[in-house]
Amino acid sequence: MTPSSPDTADTVWQFGSFRLSPGRRELLADGEVVPIGGRAFDILSALVERAGNVVARDELTARVWPRTIVEESSLRVQVGLLRRALGPAASFVVTVPGRGYSFVGAVSELNDTPVPDAAVAVAPEAGRPVLPLPVRLSPTLGREAAAAALRAKVLAHPLVTVLGLGGVGKSALALSVAEGLAEEFPDGLRYLDFQVEPDPEVLRALLADAAGRRMLVLLDGCDGRIEAAAGLAAALAEASPDLAVLATGRERLRVTGEQVVRLPPLDVPPDGTATAEAALGWGAVQLFVERARASRDAWTLTDRDAPWVADLCRRLDGVPLAIEMAAAAVDVLGVRGVLGQLDGPMPLLDRRRRTRQVRQQSLRASLDWSHDRLGAREQAVLRRVAVFASVFSLDDAIAVAAFDGVDEVDVTQAMAALVGVSLLSTVPGAGDTAYRLLAVTRAYAAAKLDASGERAAMVDRLARRPSQQFTPRS
Repeated sequence: MTPSSPDTADTVWQFGSFRLSPGRRELLADGEVVPIGGRAFDILSALVERAGNVVARDELTARVWPRTIVEESSLRVQVGLLRRALGPAASFVVTVPGRGYSFVGAVSELNDTPVPDAAVAVAPEAGRPVLPLPVRLSPTLGREAAAAALRAKVLAHPLVTVLGLGGVGKSALALSVAEGLAEEFPDGLRYLDFQVEPDPEVLRALLADAAGRRMLVLLDGCDGRIEAAAGLAAALAEASPDLAVLATGRERLRVTGEQVVRLPPLDVPPDGTATAEAALGWGAVQLFVERARASRDAWTLTDRDAPWVADLCRRLDGVPLAIEMAAAAVDVLGVRGVLGQLDGPMPLLDRRRRTRQVRQQSLRASLDWSHDRLGAREQAVLRRVAVFASVFSLDDAIAVAAFDGVDEVDVTQAMAALVGVSLLSTVPGAGDTAYRLLAVTRAYAAAKLDASGERAAMVDRLARRPSQQFTPRS
């Protein structure tokens, strides 16, 4: 095992409730010593020192087993022991296939040099926070135009919020744009995930570090703790006129100076797309192909499958998370089998993936998270408008949803709220604004409608409504 390098010997790294002291070879959690083997400790030290970056397997092996040749499996075993020692923070250690490992948690650097008693009162609580951007494990596809527009917006405004439905790719786009702006912000990039409770010490250190600096701060998943995120965004804006804040969420922060960018789903091919070459010109198909290949190495898009894939992407409205779930099922069901699943209650809603946040593990979990934060009247309106198969007007929504304790004013306010949290989309038209539910949201809301016992009443009210006259703008 190797001793800590001289430049880190007096440093303590803090992440969550943990404090790592390479010089003392000590790991604490809430002040208690964490049992951890020497090699696992060395791996943790190497990863934390370069948090946010990928540390190659060969580099880790050389550090942990100097002058010794070991099998790659030995490194995997020690990483497993490290994750076990970290317990709830195990997900901070991420495997980057084909490359190595990365530490993706928010890290603060503290100084471990003894401080004279007389200086304790004026000693800073923390040094400059190390809040690296997470490592992106896959490319951002089909978002070239959106990325260019967002980049320009961030360079022109101090606070920009990317809004969109859960699973539409807000975080992926924001991370991609932030990475590309590194040279524009010489004082660096910082990242905070508001889906987890922020450490007050880290927030204080970030605000102190931000004063007068030219840096970009990415606040991700702000709707998880929107009041805290909004307060931090406002404080950061006051800390430095040259600082930029890029936020993501399902609703706006409502902070002075906030610019909003609504991220739509990916572009989908039109009906009649007949060849693989034509289909691959669309972002939704590009994502489907990339994820299908991750599930089955030899899979390629053929002219035979192209019309089905195009249809599948259209029926999923280009929502990236839905497309990823569908593509992951190709290995078992094939393209036509996956397409057939869309004719029923959409089991793709329950298909799961492993992520740190429960709300990101499935489409249903993502929609549950948003639904559970709605008021009772908003929930009622959401499930009731699921009877519309396509676009509908506010008058249509009132005619169907305003009954049994929900009046016209309630429906109007609920519609605005549902748009505000990205559960309902607006459609520009030749006349008044109209609305639509994306396919995955409609399937989710329809299940809620069935469970409520209101479907028969909604179908009857819809049948008595004159045909809709809305024409989408081409």
